[in-house]
Amino acid sequence: MKKIHLVVLLLMSYVSIAQDLTVISGGSITIHKDNYVFVGGDFTNTAGTVTLNSASDQYSSLIINGTATGDVNYKRYINAYTDNGISDDNDLVSAPVSGQTFGAFSSNSENANLLASETLRAFAPFDKSVGAYVNYNTSTNANTVIAAGTGYRAATSDGGTLTFTGSVETSTVAINIQDSGPFYADWNLIGNPYPSYVNLAAFLNHEVSSGVTNLDILESASGIYGYDGDVSDGWDIITLANVGSRLLAPGQGFFVAADAADVSTYDLEFTPAMRTTSSDDDFIAGRSSDNDLTFFNLNLSTSNKSYNTEFYFNANATSGLDAGYDAVVWGADTSGFVIYSHLVENNTGAPIALQALGNDDLSAISIPLGVNANAGEQLTFSITEFNLPSSSTVYLEDSFKNTTTLLNSSAYVLTPVVNLSGTGRFYLRFTNHALSTTENTLSSLNIFNESANKRVVINGVLQQSTTARIYDLQGREVGSQDLDSNKTSQYMDVGYLSTGVYVVSLTNDQQSISKKIIIH
Repeated sequence: MKKIHLVVLLLMSYVSIAQDLTVISGGSITIHKDNYVFVGGDFTNTAGTVTLNSASDQYSSLIINGTATGDVNYKRYINAYTDNGISDDNDLVSAPVSGQTFGAFSSNSENANLLASETLRAFAPFDKSVGAYVNYNTSTNANTVIAAGTGYRAATSDGGTLTFTGSVETSTVAINIQDSGPFYADWNLIGNPYPSYVNLAAFLNHEVSSGVTNLDILESASGIYGYDGDVSDGWDIITLANVGSRLLAPGQGFFVAADAADVSTYDLEFTPAMRTTSSDDDFIAGRSSDNDLTFFNLNLSTSNKSYNTEFYFNANATSGLDAGYDAVVWGADTSGFVIYSHLVENNTGAPIALQALGNDDLSAISIPLGVNANAGEQLTFSITEFNLPSSSTVYLEDSFKNTTTLLNSSAYVLTPVVNLSGTGRFYLRFTNHALSTTENTLSSLNIFNESANKRVVINGVLQQSTTARIYDLQGREVGSQDLDSNKTSQYMDVGYLSTGVYVVSLTNDQQSISKKIIIH
């Protein structure tokens, strides 16, 4: 094959080279932030300089179809630490090249903007042994290799770039995700190992073994969690419900949740076939939306906090758990300011951050919402992104105040007099008519099984004395309890029941409602 030998090449546009490419001594290649180079053959850098550039919203790419020999430099944009209360001033990144030690990386004068405190640097993997970020130390981690496919939390002083120097990955990169550690055991921080974009749909659907995809190795209600720079919710969550044509930027880190049943058998894989070119950005809030999707985002905000929960509608999803489509709140953590939803069917109490539903659910469905917020703070519920059919109406029901608000045209504002926690008060409803008071009683209760504590949870406001009964699938009553109308959260012990499907029935003098639950 014919080889191209380069002395100096300053790339101002996209370049595709069918032959081998060799950068000789004294030669240089600079790839601008919105450009790419594709090498159809082998790449060799003997003693030249190859530099790829990036900015916060544009990343250069280098794709090598053959083998790669010699180092390249990737100047990867990293968010600035400002401590301004708007963003938490960190990025999740990965090395777009391989083989560099942290000692060489941290001592590079071009990386003097990496935040430092004595020998510690703001460059931290998510350490599974302690379940937290642990910053690297220039002394003890001097010989630690910045591994391909590993994600890191990083921050700079100026919002500039950090220079990674190493070889270009041209083959499959396997990542051994784990379900271990004292905290957040299932969560793993990984990243794109290539100096090019990666097609996320190809990544999720890639088969690591016959019939087993990357997505199958992740927990059912999860996907890709990319940090979006927002101080409140912080996560751009991608599943099959919204992946569309989304891409993963070079050097981009993200979290995934490992399925405990699969981690000992399979590794996640990045493959060369996933590589692609683009001038797209990373997971920055508000930048990525796909008008071909049917969805809306519900926002809960105060004067200084904001949190989103998402809903997508498609032909492949249902009102129950759809593996690969639904996704929980990161870490299932609802301790801070948060809004989330519960599954409509077979609800297990998992806090859902992204819920996928069927297309038919746009006409009539009630979705329980969970809210955690402080008393005395004004709360605003509003739709921030809306791409539903023009006939679709979205109501927010406050069962405590017995009110409904059409969110299509206005926000719902209230100042709670007590702290809000959990579900049972707020619901999203889709209907073609205004909701009446009689529709807002027993149907406004959220009923689900809490497996960890072996109990059925009944959250919401009761208008009058109500009895809860549990039946098996043969219709036999296996438990009952009178509910207290003065309580908004009530529990029925089901530790004595065997695993299976049951029906919880609530009745009072005027109404009744039944709900299927699964007891584990």
